[in-house]
Order: sequence, then C-alpha cells, then structure tokens
Amino acid sequence: FSKGADFNSATFSKGADFNSATFTGEADFHSATFSGKTYFRFATFSGVANFISATFSGLTLFDATQFLGFTTFSNAQFKDYVKFKPGKKEMFRYNGISDRLAGKSFNFKPAKEEMFGAKASLTLDDLQIEKPERLSFHSVKLRPHWFINTDPRKFEFIDVHWDDNLAKERRDSMPDRLLSIAYRQLAMNAEENNRYDEAAKFRYEAMELRRLEKYKGLAFWTLDFWYWALSGYGERVARAAIALLLILFLSCVPYQFTGFAPSKYPEDKIGAPLPNVARALVYSLETASLQKPEPRPVTTAARFFVGLETILAPLQAALLALAIRRKYMR
Repeated sequence: FSKGADFNSATFSKGADFNSATFTGEADFHSATFSGKTYFRFATFSGVANFISATFSGLTLFDATQFLGFTTFSNAQFKDYVKFKPGKKEMFRYNGISDRLAGKSFNFKPAKEEMFGAKASLTLDDLQIEKPERLSFHSVKLRPHWFINTDPRKFEFIDVHWDDNLAKERRDSMPDRLLSIAYRQLAMNAEENNRYDEAAKFRYEAMELRRLEKYKGLAFWTLDFWYWALSGYGERVARAAIALLLILFLSCVPYQFTGFAPSKYPEDKIGAPLPNVARALVYSLETASLQKPEPRPVTTAARFFVGLETILAPLQAALLALAIRRKYMR
C-alpha cells in the first residue's frame, strides 16, 4: 500500500492475512472487526498505524512486524491470544510522528470494556523498542507473566490493574526464574514512577518465587524462610510488627520461672522468678531495648533467655523498620 490503506470499520468475518504487507502511508484500521485469525507477520507500518477501537476475536499474530511510526491500539479489544514478537530488527521504532499526536509511539488504552478478554493472552517475548518509554499501557488489565523475556522497566503504566495471583501466574507461565525476573523488573518500573505499594507487591512476589524455586516446601531451617515468615521479605509491616510483639510476649514467659537476683544481693546464685506477668512484660521490653534492667539474671536458664531476646528482638525491630521505610520513606 504505497499511499495509504483505509479499512475504517471494515469487517473481516473469517480471517485476515496481511503477512509481509507494507504500509507506506497511514494504515487505518479504526473500528475494524477481525472475527477469525488475523496475521500481520513480517508486515511493515512506515506511517501511522491506527487500530483504535478495533476488535480481535481470534488468534492475532504480529510476529516480526515493524511499527516505524505512531501506533495506537487505544480502545481496542483482544478476545483471544495476541502475540507481538520481533524479528531481526527492532519492532517499534520512533520516527518523530508521535510528537504531533499523542507523545507515544505505541499505545494500549481501552474503552469501557476490558481490552483483554477473559480468554485473551498477550505475548511480548523479546520485545524490541527503540524508545521503550514511549510504549504506554493505560487503564488496562494486565498479567505479569505477559512481560517475561522482555524488559518493561521503562514502559509507561497508567492506572493499570494487575491480575497477579501468584498461583495462577506460575501455572500459566514459564519457569519460576523467568517469572521472578519479570516481577523484579516491574517492581523497578513501579519504584521509579512512585507507585510504591505496587513496587512492594512485585518485590515480594519476586522473592517468593525465588524461594519456591530454590526450596521445596517450607524449608524452615533456611534464612529465606525466616525472612519471609518474620517480615514478608521486608515488605510486610503488619507481619513484622506482629512478629516483634510475639517475641516480646513469649520472652516474658520463661522470666516467670527462672532465677533473677537484685543488685543488692550480688552473692545470690539462685535468685527468684519475676513476680507477675506485668513485671515480666516490662522486663522483656527493657531487655529488647538493650537497657540491662534489674534484677539481673543469675541462673543459666535466665541468662540464656535474656541473651536470646537481646539478639532476636533488635533484629526483628530492624526488620520492622526496614518494612516501614520501604512503605513510607522512599
């Protein structure tokens, strides 16, 4: 198509084969309906590629397609599998046209309905784009495993809803290692763009995938397990706070059954337990804050439990501080 191609509101009822087609001018597929399988493999769009409000009901392949100008799928709908896979050259190349239009060289933005239907799946394997910050996803529902084998760190995500149930993502994706990389890169994108809650969620899932890949089962003897259990990898404030409170409360239990001696009786080698729960709890709190409270522990058991809390409580407090910092103090 040497000057332009106008398929505005066209209906392809059985299928559409644009394999190896070349669109020199504007390719207008505005409101087009593709009812069957749709192929744009090895096609080249040199000018504007307009797929606004297009509907793709069947398998849709953009393998080795080149988009050299402004491309938009705003308000489009994909009801089945859609694949964007580059060839030897960059798939999306910015040529200046987008400055006059929307400021983006490639744009996904839905209408009132979801862009990707319940049976839809998007593949962006090895996606190549000259200026990745010009690829925009706006108000769409996405799944993290769609970004496996690509680098989404500079993509623009605006008001995106992530369907990121980890069990479902693991079932529908490649090995955990690749999914973990995708989560980590999405976390970096969210962090860079001040979407801190989203970044925390992605970082948590990336660490969880690494743990599940490395260890089968709970593996409670590993540091990874305790890092997860005590603070959610430094991302769960509530979990870290509850764990700290448990340490304080559990530590006060043995203080009521082991020997402590006041400083005025330094020769006492037996001592006496703390008189009640309230006193034991205060003693536990003072021990956790490294204040060396009175009475001092004199029996081996008392010294052991005091020493153990002196180690565990500050460590857990540090994990709580880390989780708070990641959530509120960037």
